[in-house]
Amino acid sequence: MEMLAGALGTAVLAYASYTDLRWHVIRNWAVGGAATAGLVLGAALHGLPGLLTGVEGIAAGGLWWVAVTYAGLGAGDAKLAMAIGAILGPTAAFGGPAVGHMLCALGLVPWIVWRRARRLPWRHMAVPMAPWIAVGTALVALVRFA
Repeated sequence: MEMLAGALGTAVLAYASYTDLRWHVIRNWAVGGAATAGLVLGAALHGLPGLLTGVEGIAAGGLWWVAVTYAGLGAGDAKLAMAIGAILGPTAAFGGPAVGHMLCALGLVPWIVWRRARRLPWRHMAVPMAPWIAVGTALVALVRFA
């Protein structure tokens, strides 16, 4: 039964990654639908405790709104964290994007060095975060559920 949650999480992360890479946008209907489906799935599988875990996940994902306000993170990325929280719980909602941002930072260092060496602009470039969030969430899920 937990495989349903994993499949739903994988599907929403894959779709969000595709749209973020292609158009730099994460669709509201996708994350809203995923969050609703996560709450319904949690309630169907585990009753009230499953529903409460989904609500806690949404609250944990909502902590990323601080990054939207102060660090320039896109609102779609925060909404994606909330949807992942509804599906996989609070650990994935906060830990997945956190690990994803660390991996992104490490991955961008060689790119920035390369751009600076060629005197190309490197500041204020749009970086699609959904793929990084997907990788971070997968790593957190592997550690948590292994």
